[in-house]
Amino acid sequence: MRRDYETHGNLRARDKMSIEIKKEVQLEIAHILFIDIVGYSKLSSNDQHAAVEELNQIARASEQSQRAEATGRLIKIPTGDGMALVFYTSPEAPAQCAVEISRALKEHPRLQVRMGIHSGPVSGVVDVNERANLAGAGLNMAQRMMDCGDAGHILLSKHVAEDLEEYEQWRPHLHDLGACEVKHGVHVSIVNLYDDNIGNPQARVNHDPNEILHVLARVDAVSRPVGPGNLAEIVAGVDDTLKFVIGVRCFVRNPVCTHRRLDIGADGVLM
Repeated sequence: MRRDYETHGNLRARDKMSIEIKKEVQLEIAHILFIDIVGYSKLSSNDQHAAVEELNQIARASEQSQRAEATGRLIKIPTGDGMALVFYTSPEAPAQCAVEISRALKEHPRLQVRMGIHSGPVSGVVDVNERANLAGAGLNMAQRMMDCGDAGHILLSKHVAEDLEEYEQWRPHLHDLGACEVKHGVHVSIVNLYDDNIGNPQARVNHDPNEILHVLARVDAVSRPVGPGNLAEIVAGVDDTLKFVIGVRCFVRNPVCTHRRLDIGADGVLM
């Protein structure tokens, strides 16, 4: 059964960074990489244990996590079906760590994981058992980013993506996916991190229903027969999921053309 670490996660004693146990909350900005194993609940108990251990080994072998841990700037939180890696360095740290883990997973095809990244406030707290834990909106949002993805995805909050865009080497790998509806009906902007060797290019996002309705309204407002010329502006900037929605609506509006192939390309809907 999947545990929700929205409120806190236990810190292992061997973690080099200690949290001073105080009753008052002290917020710090951290950069969080949340990871879980896709399909974990369907595995047998033995396979669950083996999958978690395999993921732990891959995460420990990451150069980025080793570097942060060596300087006492990393906290690792086990989550049952994965982990949260909390970096106190820079927004690049969890992104680079995710890239390294994604590359390593190529050698472990049976281990399917998804990852979410966010920078935000966290604080050291004391749980009911008087153990040191972490809590905060930063952890919550990183988990929400991850929850919007599927196997292989590395999903970033818009805030993190904007930080990474300051570095030229990251820009070609950042792909805006628009809005995703997460827990409690909150809508967040998501960016997909991938290239030919890492991540998942598929746009699997829980779209905001209002965004879908807005796109369909724009399609319906086109007075001329739909085609690449008058749909190019609408299609530009939307992901593959919304392109498919547009294509279906075009079929409905043009039954005379249903015998022809609908090719959804970057420049519009081609009949």
